[in-house]
Amino acid sequence: MSNLSLKNKLLLLAILPLMLLLISLMLSSYYLENKNQQQNFDSFQTKLIRDKQTLLGTEVEIASKIVLYQLANGFQASSQNTSLAGISSTPVSTTDNDRRHVSHSTPEIVVIGTSTGGPVALQKVLVQIPENFPCPILLIQHMPATFTPSFAERLNSQCAIRVKQAEDGESLKAGTAYLAPGGQQMLVKGRSQHLYISIEPGTLEQTYKPCVDLTFHSVAAICGAKTLAVILTGMGSDGCDGCNAIKKKGGRVWAQDQASSTIYGMPMAVAKAGLADMVLDIEEVGRKLSVLN
Repeated sequence: MSNLSLKNKLLLLAILPLMLLLISLMLSSYYLENKNQQQNFDSFQTKLIRDKQTLLGTEVEIASKIVLYQLANGFQASSQNTSLAGISSTPVSTTDNDRRHVSHSTPEIVVIGTSTGGPVALQKVLVQIPENFPCPILLIQHMPATFTPSFAERLNSQCAIRVKQAEDGESLKAGTAYLAPGGQQMLVKGRSQHLYISIEPGTLEQTYKPCVDLTFHSVAAICGAKTLAVILTGMGSDGCDGCNAIKKKGGRVWAQDQASSTIYGMPMAVAKAGLADMVLDIEEVGRKLSVLN
């Protein structure tokens, strides 16, 4: 693929989601009948870690290999558009006049958005967070409904904090991480002192279900400057617009760095838009969260 022209690479990436969608439809019945979900999920993570060092070359090659891993283990392709891992994503412009003073106090809520490479990244972050963490955490991982329950259970078994799949109407509690259910949208409603989750059905028009931007916007509207948003590895630019909304309210935004990202798309979009207060290695994200008080 290194000998392909840029035009051909873009064309390949443009048609790749369609090809993968057709394959996914053909294999969907098999995956729905597969009773070894946890085994498949563990296999996906193992191969992703093992082969991370071999995923070199162009970003098209990297994206293709990761998407094929997802497909082979029942994951859906998570490409929002045909940009090279978000390179051509349009940055969100935010002027100083639009932004309020950024809060540096303890956040009222932490929201984390991720896509490709997210399962491993979230594990590295959450295992560092202590049981007495001072606020709730919302996790938005691009993942189909088949896998989110077992993913939440896996994280819960490894972490000091409680990790669970979010349920409609439940109140948010400190020291608990809520994973957005696949195929649906997770929003936050209520007032500052009483926040609760609203789970809404995804629509055909929505590219991502769950969508980072939708959750972030709902949090920005209620929690404002008391929000800490974190964007981890992933293709595309989902979360960038939501981070912009949080910054306008005076909240903080962290982004994962390129070196530790499986796909530097979502965090790159946030960094290029000038929205990131800090760009951090994945291990450092967990360390900094662990000392919030």
